[in-house]
Amino acid sequence: MNWVRPLTVGVLHSFEPDHLAAVSVLASEQAESKMSAFKIVWRASQWALGHSATLLIFGGVAIAFKASMGSHVSTISDVAAIVVGPVMIWLGIEALRRNRTVNTQQLSGQDLTEKGENRASSGRRSFGIGMLHGLAGTSAAATAPLILQADTTMDAVMVIVIESLAIIGTMAVYGFLLVTFLAQMIRYSVSIYKWINGIAGVISIVIGIIFLLEVFNIQVL
Repeated sequence: MNWVRPLTVGVLHSFEPDHLAAVSVLASEQAESKMSAFKIVWRASQWALGHSATLLIFGGVAIAFKASMGSHVSTISDVAAIVVGPVMIWLGIEALRRNRTVNTQQLSGQDLTEKGENRASSGRRSFGIGMLHGLAGTSAAATAPLILQADTTMDAVMVIVIESLAIIGTMAVYGFLLVTFLAQMIRYSVSIYKWINGIAGVISIVIGIIFLLEVFNIQVL
């Protein structure tokens, strides 16, 4: 079994536009709070962990029903995409709304620090959104052929594990770098942070709309 293929699929899959947009919006929330490097990495990994959890579940089902799974991959992705589209739009709107409430006094005050430190719900939300993304898009479609082509059950399990680790590692690094960068931008200029956060929000909304248009086969042009 060639382990480079699932590793490459995992890394490349992490950089799909909808994934980057979702993680960017979620990371911008964490940039407002003062966290240690470990907490930043942990928060940045929440989306990837959720994505990988879905991948593990999907992979387990694919292994159990290896012969008949291929025909259902497209249907599963389409159904999940119906949910992902509105979620992406909602994330984008939340990012734009956050720009209206962030100001210099908040960013320098203790209230925001305490708010950021107690955001357990934000981590759970990132995990849940990651799970949705694990079902939608190309994740299931890219993983299914590798599982179906595996010679043994152990090879199929290793495909899932390697791809999951690649996604977690890639998105953890991306999230950490983004949160660190945005945190520096906040200290330097709130306006720059608002621009970056706003752009991420708009991109998230646009990608959510594109998801819905593709699901319902609506031609804009």
